[in-house]
Amino acid sequence: MAEATHGNHTPTGHPGGHPGTSHPGAGHPGAGHPGGHPGGGHPGTSHPGAGHPGGHPGTSHPGAGHPGAGHPSGVITHVSDHADPTAVQRHENGAAPLGADVTLYTMWLALTCDFDATQADPETVAGEVEERIAQAGGRVRGFYDLGGFRADADLLVWVMADSPEEIQASYHEVLNSQLAVTTAWVATGLHRMMEFNKAHYPGFMDHAAPKFMTVYPFIRSKDWYLIDARSRGLMMRDHGAAGQEFSDCVTSTVAAFGLGDWEWIVSLEADDLARLVDLLRAFRYTEARRYVDVDTPFYTGVKVELADYLRRIQKRPAAK
Repeated sequence: MAEATHGNHTPTGHPGGHPGTSHPGAGHPGAGHPGGHPGGGHPGTSHPGAGHPGGHPGTSHPGAGHPGAGHPSGVITHVSDHADPTAVQRHENGAAPLGADVTLYTMWLALTCDFDATQADPETVAGEVEERIAQAGGRVRGFYDLGGFRADADLLVWVMADSPEEIQASYHEVLNSQLAVTTAWVATGLHRMMEFNKAHYPGFMDHAAPKFMTVYPFIRSKDWYLIDARSRGLMMRDHGAAGQEFSDCVTSTVAAFGLGDWEWIVSLEADDLARLVDLLRAFRYTEARRYVDVDTPFYTGVKVELADYLRRIQKRPAAK
């Protein structure tokens, strides 16, 4: 499946390949971010293939963005009332996130739970895990119940940090806690300047975390990077057009070259899980899809409070 929509930008394409849409005469007041920036909006320039590295189109920001928009000029002057307090704000000039280096790291850690061992007080365990991550320098985007979607993992933790050392420290603190878990899958990436849209940022930097999330890695074909920029741009625009109607989806794409077996890591979020299914299906019908070699596994779940999740799994009878 190739990449998906970027950080709640309407089809602007991943670096490396998903088509982005052009923004003819944009510049709608208040367009872009949820809640809309007064007087924001794209300045009417065309961004062929802008957006996600590797090519996923971005979806427009819910709450005003015009089709094909994306971050208004890549600048955030405030975070809406609905913004997640863990979201990273950017400087008004769009140059760098507030409170985080522009090379912000992010980790998706899928865990298998030992249900028999996870019997400590849920509030105590949840508080310990969250405190350990915070002391390690990590910021939790969310905990996700993977039940019913994967046989090899039960819980996913999404952590952001300013450095690889803080990501590693957060990883170890989770495993060293009373949570009683083992690693099923882990992927780490970092925000890098996008190939076609220099002002583009992952959606998690300025959007509250919706109810559902799916994350997957992908690898472009070797041919993709050798295709001339114009041809790639045309494919990315086509790919982006396929995602225009999904402005309610938040997409984040980060680079992972050399950090594991993949080139990019993509996370899609929405309050309606069916929207993610339809979005990913729509991307199957684009030319850019031909240039994706790998885009699995998928880890999909619903956002939960960790204490609530622990109470849920403690209801299971002990194994005999």
